[in-house]
Amino acid sequence: MTTKKIAKSGSPTRLSENTRMLISVLQERMNIYDEFYASLRLAKDTDNGEKNSYSNDDEKYSALFSEVNNPLANMTEEDISNLDYAMLDGIFSLLREDFLFSFSHVEMTDEIDHVAYLGTEGSYSHKAALKYFSARTDTIELIGHLSFSDIIKSVEKGNCIYGILPIENTTSGSINEAFDCLHRSTVSIVAELAVSVQHSLVGLEDANIENVKEVLSHPQALTQCSDFLQSLENSQIIPVSSTAEAIKRVAALNDPTVFAIGNESTARLYGLNVIQAHVSNNTENYTRFFVLSQKQRPVPYEIPAKTTLIFSTGEQAGALLDCLIIFKELNIGMSKLESRPSQYDKDEEIFYVDVDINVRSPKFSQVKKHLKKYVKTMKVLGCYPKILRL
Repeated sequence: MTTKKIAKSGSPTRLSENTRMLISVLQERMNIYDEFYASLRLAKDTDNGEKNSYSNDDEKYSALFSEVNNPLANMTEEDISNLDYAMLDGIFSLLREDFLFSFSHVEMTDEIDHVAYLGTEGSYSHKAALKYFSARTDTIELIGHLSFSDIIKSVEKGNCIYGILPIENTTSGSINEAFDCLHRSTVSIVAELAVSVQHSLVGLEDANIENVKEVLSHPQALTQCSDFLQSLENSQIIPVSSTAEAIKRVAALNDPTVFAIGNESTARLYGLNVIQAHVSNNTENYTRFFVLSQKQRPVPYEIPAKTTLIFSTGEQAGALLDCLIIFKELNIGMSKLESRPSQYDKDEEIFYVDVDINVRSPKFSQVKKHLKKYVKTMKVLGCYPKILRL
Protein backbone atom coordinates (compact mmCIF):
# COMPACT_ATOMS: atom_id res chain seq x y z
CA MET A 1 0.00 0.00 0.00
CA THR A 2 1.42 3.34 -1.08
CA THR A 3 1.17 6.28 1.32
CA LYS A 4 0.28 9.55 -0.37
CA LYS A 5 2.80 12.31 0.40
CA ILE A 6 1.69 15.86 1.13
CA ALA A 7 3.10 18.27 -1.44
CA LYS A 8 5.82 20.51 -0.06
CA SER A 9 4.30 23.51 -1.84
CA GLY A 10 1.38 23.49 0.58
CA SER A 11 3.36 23.04 3.77
CA PRO A 12 2.63 25.11 6.92
CA THR A 13 6.32 26.03 7.08
CA ARG A 14 6.27 27.75 3.69
CA LEU A 15 3.04 29.53 4.62
CA SER A 16 4.60 30.76 7.85
CA GLU A 17 7.69 32.00 5.95
CA ASN A 18 5.43 33.80 3.50
CA THR A 19 3.58 35.49 6.37
CA ARG A 20 6.90 36.77 7.74
CA MET A 21 7.81 38.10 4.30
CA LEU A 22 4.49 39.94 4.03
CA ILE A 23 5.00 41.49 7.46
CA SER A 24 8.53 42.54 6.50
CA VAL A 25 7.24 44.24 3.34
CA LEU A 26 4.53 46.06 5.31
CA GLN A 27 7.11 47.19 7.85
CA GLU A 28 9.24 48.60 5.02
CA ARG A 29 6.19 50.53 3.76
CA MET A 30 5.70 51.98 7.24
CA ASN A 31 9.38 52.98 7.27
CA ILE A 32 8.85 54.89 4.02
CA TYR A 33 5.90 56.68 5.63
CA ASP A 34 8.01 57.53 8.70
CA GLU A 35 10.84 58.91 6.55
CA PHE A 36 8.32 61.12 4.77
CA TYR A 37 6.89 62.47 8.03
CA ALA A 38 10.43 63.12 9.30
CA SER A 39 11.31 65.07 6.15
CA LEU A 40 8.17 67.17 6.52
CA ARG A 41 8.96 68.02 10.13
CA LEU A 42 12.58 68.82 9.27
CA ALA A 43 11.50 71.14 6.45
CA LYS A 44 9.07 72.90 8.80
CA ASP A 45 11.64 73.33 11.56
CA THR A 46 14.52 74.55 9.37
CA ASP A 47 12.66 77.06 7.21
CA ASN A 48 13.86 80.23 8.93
CA GLY A 49 12.64 78.88 12.23
CA GLU A 50 9.02 79.03 11.08
CA LYS A 51 6.50 76.22 11.35
CA ASN A 52 5.23 76.05 7.78
CA SER A 53 2.63 73.67 6.41
CA TYR A 54 3.06 71.20 3.59
CA SER A 55 3.48 72.90 0.20
CA ASN A 56 1.59 71.49 -2.77
CA ASP A 57 4.35 72.76 -5.06
CA ASP A 58 6.84 70.15 -3.89
CA GLU A 59 6.90 67.52 -6.63
CA LYS A 60 8.50 64.86 -4.42
CA TYR A 61 5.72 65.10 -1.85
CA SER A 62 3.08 65.31 -4.57
CA ALA A 63 4.30 62.09 -6.18
CA LEU A 64 4.30 60.28 -2.84
CA PHE A 65 0.73 61.38 -2.05
CA SER A 66 -0.39 60.20 -5.49
CA GLU A 67 1.24 56.80 -4.94
CA VAL A 68 -0.40 56.42 -1.51
CA ASN A 69 -3.80 57.45 -2.84
CA ASN A 70 -3.81 55.19 -5.93
CA PRO A 71 -1.10 52.52 -5.60
CA LEU A 72 -2.62 50.19 -8.21
CA ALA A 73 -2.84 52.86 -10.94
CA ASN A 74 0.26 51.64 -12.80
CA MET A 75 -0.29 47.94 -12.19
CA THR A 76 -1.13 45.76 -15.20
CA GLU A 77 -3.21 42.58 -15.25
CA GLU A 78 0.06 40.67 -15.50
CA ASP A 79 1.35 42.39 -12.35
CA ILE A 80 -1.77 41.48 -10.42
CA SER A 81 -1.86 37.99 -11.93
CA ASN A 82 -4.42 35.72 -10.21
CA LEU A 83 -5.05 38.09 -7.28
CA ASP A 84 -8.47 39.64 -6.81
CA TYR A 85 -8.38 43.40 -7.56
CA ALA A 86 -11.07 44.22 -4.98
CA MET A 87 -9.12 42.38 -2.29
CA LEU A 88 -5.92 44.27 -3.14
CA ASP A 89 -7.79 47.58 -3.22
CA GLY A 90 -9.20 46.82 0.23
CA ILE A 91 -5.73 46.10 1.64
CA PHE A 92 -4.28 49.32 0.22
CA SER A 93 -7.29 51.27 1.48
CA LEU A 94 -6.40 50.23 5.03
CA LEU A 95 -2.77 51.22 4.44
CA ARG A 96 -3.92 54.55 3.03
CA GLU A 97 -6.04 55.14 6.11
CA ASP A 98 -3.02 54.51 8.33
CA PHE A 99 -1.01 56.99 6.26
CA LEU A 100 -3.71 59.67 6.48
CA PHE A 101 -4.16 59.09 10.20
CA SER A 102 -0.44 59.63 10.78
CA PHE A 103 -0.18 62.51 8.32
CA SER A 104 -2.85 64.41 10.25
CA HIS A 105 -0.30 64.60 13.10
CA VAL A 106 2.43 66.23 10.99
CA GLU A 107 1.24 69.75 11.77
CA MET A 108 1.40 69.07 15.50
CA THR A 109 4.28 70.89 17.13
CA ASP A 110 6.18 70.44 20.35
CA GLU A 111 4.12 73.22 21.91
CA ILE A 112 1.19 70.83 22.41
CA ASP A 113 0.70 70.43 26.12
CA HIS A 114 -3.05 70.13 26.81
CA VAL A 115 -5.84 68.31 24.94
CA ALA A 116 -9.52 68.61 25.88
CA TYR A 117 -11.89 65.65 25.95
CA LEU A 118 -15.33 64.84 27.38
CA GLY A 119 -15.73 63.23 30.79
CA THR A 120 -13.09 61.66 32.97
CA GLU A 121 -10.30 59.12 32.54
CA GLY A 122 -11.66 55.98 30.91
CA SER A 123 -14.48 57.62 28.94
CA TYR A 124 -14.81 56.88 25.24
CA SER A 125 -13.67 60.44 24.49
CA HIS A 126 -10.59 59.79 26.62
CA LYS A 127 -10.05 56.59 24.65
CA ALA A 128 -10.33 58.60 21.40
CA ALA A 129 -7.80 61.15 22.65
CA LEU A 130 -5.34 58.38 23.55
CA LYS A 131 -5.81 56.84 20.10
CA TYR A 132 -5.32 60.05 18.14
CA PHE A 133 -2.43 61.40 20.22
CA SER A 134 -0.81 58.00 20.80
CA ALA A 135 2.57 59.31 19.62
CA ARG A 136 2.49 62.20 22.09
CA THR A 137 0.85 60.84 25.24
CA ASP A 138 4.13 61.10 27.15
CA THR A 139 4.43 64.85 26.47
CA ILE A 140 0.82 66.09 26.67
CA GLU A 141 -1.82 66.23 29.36
CA LEU A 142 -5.37 65.13 28.61
CA ILE A 143 -7.89 67.40 30.35
CA GLY A 144 -11.44 66.14 31.01
CA HIS A 145 -14.37 68.54 30.53
CA LEU A 146 -17.99 68.36 31.59
CA SER A 147 -19.68 69.42 28.34
CA PHE A 148 -19.24 69.89 24.60
CA SER A 149 -19.27 73.66 24.98
CA ASP A 150 -16.54 73.47 27.65
CA ILE A 151 -14.30 71.55 25.22
CA ILE A 152 -14.82 74.12 22.46
CA LYS A 153 -14.32 77.11 24.77
CA SER A 154 -11.09 75.60 26.07
CA VAL A 155 -9.74 75.36 22.50
CA GLU A 156 -11.00 78.82 21.55
CA LYS A 157 -9.25 80.40 24.54
CA GLY A 158 -6.03 78.49 23.91
CA ASN A 159 -6.19 76.62 27.22
CA CYS A 160 -6.02 73.41 25.18
CA ILE A 161 -4.36 73.25 21.76
CA TYR A 162 -6.71 70.52 20.55
CA GLY A 163 -10.12 69.19 21.52
CA ILE A 164 -11.76 65.80 20.95
CA LEU A 165 -15.50 66.13 20.23
CA PRO A 166 -17.89 63.17 19.74
CA ILE A 167 -20.16 63.99 16.83
CA GLU A 168 -22.18 60.92 15.83
CA ASN A 169 -22.72 57.24 16.52
CA THR A 170 -23.68 54.39 14.22
CA THR A 171 -26.55 53.42 16.54
CA SER A 172 -27.90 56.66 18.02
CA GLY A 173 -27.04 58.96 15.11
CA SER A 174 -25.85 62.56 15.25
CA ILE A 175 -25.17 64.31 18.54
CA ASN A 176 -27.21 67.44 17.94
CA GLU A 177 -25.85 69.35 20.91
CA ALA A 178 -22.32 68.98 19.56
CA PHE A 179 -23.35 70.35 16.16
CA ASP A 180 -25.12 73.29 17.80
CA CYS A 181 -21.95 74.10 19.76
CA LEU A 182 -19.86 73.97 16.58
CA HIS A 183 -22.26 76.36 14.88
CA ARG A 184 -21.61 78.99 17.55
CA SER A 185 -17.84 78.42 17.70
CA THR A 186 -14.74 79.73 15.96
CA VAL A 187 -12.78 76.44 16.04
CA SER A 188 -11.88 74.36 12.99
CA ILE A 189 -12.19 70.63 12.40
CA VAL A 190 -8.72 69.34 11.49
CA ALA A 191 -9.23 65.55 11.65
CA GLU A 192 -11.75 62.80 12.23
CA LEU A 193 -11.47 59.37 13.79
CA ALA A 194 -13.74 56.50 14.73
CA VAL A 195 -13.65 54.53 17.98
CA SER A 196 -15.33 51.18 18.57
CA VAL A 197 -17.91 51.41 21.36
CA GLN A 198 -18.57 48.23 23.33
CA HIS A 199 -21.03 48.90 26.15
CA SER A 200 -21.38 46.65 29.19
CA LEU A 201 -23.57 46.74 32.28
CA VAL A 202 -21.18 47.08 35.24
CA GLY A 203 -21.61 47.05 39.00
CA LEU A 204 -20.18 45.90 42.30
CA GLU A 205 -18.72 42.43 42.68
CA ASP A 206 -21.79 41.13 44.53
CA ALA A 207 -24.31 42.92 42.31
CA ASN A 208 -27.17 40.93 40.79
CA ILE A 209 -28.95 42.14 37.69
CA GLU A 210 -32.28 40.98 39.14
CA ASN A 211 -31.94 43.59 41.88
CA VAL A 212 -31.20 46.57 39.66
CA LYS A 213 -32.86 49.83 40.78
CA GLU A 214 -30.81 52.48 38.95
CA VAL A 215 -28.71 52.56 35.77
CA LEU A 216 -26.39 55.52 35.14
CA SER A 217 -24.70 56.53 31.88
CA HIS A 218 -24.28 59.25 29.29
CA PRO A 219 -27.53 59.97 27.36
CA GLN A 220 -25.97 58.75 24.10
CA ALA A 221 -24.94 55.45 25.69
CA LEU A 222 -28.42 55.02 27.15
CA THR A 223 -29.90 55.52 23.68
CA GLN A 224 -27.45 53.04 22.18
CA CYS A 225 -28.54 50.42 24.74
CA SER A 226 -32.28 51.17 24.69
CA ASP A 227 -33.34 47.61 23.79
CA PHE A 228 -31.47 46.16 26.76
CA LEU A 229 -32.69 48.85 29.16
CA GLN A 230 -36.31 48.12 28.26
CA SER A 231 -35.80 44.60 29.59
CA LEU A 232 -34.89 45.93 33.05
CA GLU A 233 -38.21 46.27 34.82
CA ASN A 234 -38.74 48.83 37.60
CA SER A 235 -35.33 50.41 37.10
CA GLN A 236 -34.65 54.15 36.99
CA ILE A 237 -32.50 55.41 34.11
CA ILE A 238 -30.25 58.30 35.14
CA PRO A 239 -28.25 60.34 32.57
CA VAL A 240 -24.86 61.74 33.62
CA SER A 241 -22.04 63.67 31.89
CA SER A 242 -20.09 60.63 30.60
CA THR A 243 -19.90 56.84 30.79
CA ALA A 244 -16.76 57.13 32.91
CA GLU A 245 -18.53 59.49 35.32
CA ALA A 246 -21.35 56.94 35.64
CA ILE A 247 -18.89 54.19 36.54
CA LYS A 248 -17.07 56.48 38.96
CA ARG A 249 -20.33 57.29 40.77
CA VAL A 250 -21.39 53.65 41.03
CA ALA A 251 -18.03 52.80 42.59
CA ALA A 252 -18.36 55.68 45.08
CA LEU A 253 -21.97 54.80 46.05
CA ASN A 254 -20.98 51.20 46.83
CA ASP A 255 -24.62 50.13 46.34
CA PRO A 256 -25.21 46.71 44.68
CA THR A 257 -28.55 47.90 43.25
CA VAL A 258 -26.96 50.75 41.28
CA PHE A 259 -25.33 49.97 37.91
CA ALA A 260 -23.63 51.84 35.10
CA ILE A 261 -23.31 51.36 31.36
CA GLY A 262 -19.80 51.87 30.01
CA ASN A 263 -16.71 50.05 28.80
CA GLU A 264 -15.03 47.14 30.56
CA SER A 265 -11.59 48.75 30.90
CA THR A 266 -13.03 51.74 32.79
CA ALA A 267 -15.01 49.41 35.06
CA ARG A 268 -11.79 47.60 35.99
CA LEU A 269 -10.11 50.95 36.58
CA TYR A 270 -12.66 51.77 39.29
CA GLY A 271 -12.85 48.27 40.74
CA LEU A 272 -16.20 47.27 39.23
CA ASN A 273 -17.19 44.05 37.50
CA VAL A 274 -18.92 43.43 34.18
CA ILE A 275 -22.36 42.08 35.04
CA GLN A 276 -23.48 41.70 31.42
CA ALA A 277 -21.33 42.37 28.37
CA HIS A 278 -22.39 43.58 24.90
CA VAL A 279 -25.62 45.39 25.80
CA SER A 280 -25.59 47.76 22.79
CA ASN A 281 -28.42 47.57 20.27
CA ASN A 282 -25.83 47.23 17.49
CA THR A 283 -22.78 44.99 17.84
CA GLU A 284 -20.95 47.09 15.20
CA ASN A 285 -21.13 50.27 17.23
CA TYR A 286 -18.75 53.16 16.45
CA THR A 287 -18.56 56.77 17.54
CA ARG A 288 -17.11 59.36 15.18
CA PHE A 289 -15.03 62.14 16.70
CA PHE A 290 -13.80 65.48 15.39
CA VAL A 291 -10.38 66.82 16.34
CA LEU A 292 -10.69 70.58 16.86
CA SER A 293 -8.09 73.33 16.69
CA GLN A 294 -8.00 77.12 16.60
CA LYS A 295 -6.48 77.08 13.11
CA GLN A 296 -7.33 75.16 9.96
CA ARG A 297 -4.58 72.98 8.47
CA PRO A 298 -4.26 72.60 4.67
CA VAL A 299 -4.91 69.16 3.22
CA PRO A 300 -2.83 68.16 0.15
CA TYR A 301 -4.80 67.82 -3.07
CA GLU A 302 -3.51 64.31 -3.70
CA ILE A 303 -5.18 62.64 -0.74
CA PRO A 304 -8.94 62.22 -0.13
CA ALA A 305 -10.35 65.18 1.79
CA LYS A 306 -13.65 65.84 3.45
CA THR A 307 -15.20 69.22 4.21
CA THR A 308 -17.89 69.89 6.79
CA LEU A 309 -19.92 73.01 6.20
CA ILE A 310 -23.17 74.53 7.39
CA PHE A 311 -25.59 76.76 5.56
CA SER A 312 -28.99 78.22 6.33
CA THR A 313 -31.99 78.65 4.08
CA GLY A 314 -35.24 80.51 4.49
CA GLU A 315 -38.66 78.94 4.17
CA GLN A 316 -38.79 79.30 0.38
CA ALA A 317 -39.90 76.10 -1.34
CA GLY A 318 -37.15 73.97 -2.87
CA ALA A 319 -34.24 75.90 -1.31
CA LEU A 320 -32.50 72.77 -0.02
CA LEU A 321 -33.04 70.91 -3.29
CA ASP A 322 -31.44 73.79 -5.20
CA CYS A 323 -28.38 73.51 -2.93
CA LEU A 324 -28.08 69.74 -3.28
CA ILE A 325 -28.33 69.94 -7.07
CA ILE A 326 -25.14 72.03 -7.03
CA PHE A 327 -23.19 69.16 -5.45
CA LYS A 328 -24.70 66.69 -7.90
CA GLU A 329 -23.90 68.79 -10.98
CA LEU A 330 -20.31 69.28 -9.81
CA ASN A 331 -20.01 65.52 -9.10
CA ILE A 332 -19.19 66.00 -5.43
CA GLY A 333 -19.98 63.11 -3.12
CA MET A 334 -21.97 63.75 0.04
CA SER A 335 -21.70 61.50 3.10
CA LYS A 336 -23.86 63.41 5.58
CA LEU A 337 -26.83 65.77 5.56
CA GLU A 338 -28.29 66.89 8.88
CA SER A 339 -30.91 69.56 9.50
CA ARG A 340 -31.31 71.60 12.67
CA PRO A 341 -33.60 74.49 13.59
CA SER A 342 -31.77 77.80 13.77
CA GLN A 343 -30.94 79.03 17.27
CA TYR A 344 -31.18 82.63 16.08
CA ASP A 345 -34.05 82.84 13.57
CA LYS A 346 -37.22 80.76 13.72
CA ASP A 347 -37.68 81.17 9.96
CA GLU A 348 -34.29 79.64 9.19
CA GLU A 349 -33.29 76.00 8.81
CA ILE A 350 -29.64 75.02 9.37
CA PHE A 351 -28.07 72.21 7.33
CA TYR A 352 -24.83 70.41 8.17
CA VAL A 353 -23.17 68.72 5.18
CA ASP A 354 -20.11 66.49 4.81
CA VAL A 355 -18.84 66.57 1.22
CA ASP A 356 -15.87 64.88 -0.43
CA ILE A 357 -13.91 67.93 -1.53
CA ASN A 358 -10.86 69.96 -0.58
CA VAL A 359 -11.60 73.61 0.26
CA ARG A 360 -8.44 74.61 -1.62
CA SER A 361 -9.66 73.13 -4.92
CA PRO A 362 -11.09 75.33 -7.71
CA LYS A 363 -14.26 73.25 -7.63
CA PHE A 364 -14.98 74.37 -4.08
CA SER A 365 -14.86 77.98 -5.24
CA GLN A 366 -17.65 77.05 -7.66
CA VAL A 367 -19.61 75.49 -4.80
CA LYS A 368 -19.45 78.69 -2.77
CA LYS A 369 -20.35 80.83 -5.76
CA HIS A 370 -23.47 78.81 -6.61
CA LEU A 371 -24.59 78.26 -3.02
CA LYS A 372 -24.65 82.00 -2.37
CA LYS A 373 -27.62 82.21 -4.74
CA TYR A 374 -29.78 80.09 -2.45
CA VAL A 375 -28.47 80.35 1.13
CA LYS A 376 -28.71 83.10 3.73
CA THR A 377 -25.49 82.16 5.55
CA MET A 378 -22.67 79.66 5.01
CA LYS A 379 -19.72 78.60 7.17
CA VAL A 380 -16.92 76.06 6.65
CA LEU A 381 -16.38 74.13 9.88
CA GLY A 382 -13.27 72.38 8.61
CA CYS A 383 -11.46 70.46 5.88
CA TYR A 384 -9.52 67.33 6.89
CA PRO A 385 -8.14 64.01 5.59
CA LYS A 386 -10.94 61.55 4.93
CA ILE A 387 -10.64 58.50 7.12
CA LEU A 388 -12.14 55.59 5.20
CA ARG A 389 -13.14 53.16 7.95
CA LEU A 390 -16.09 54.97 9.54
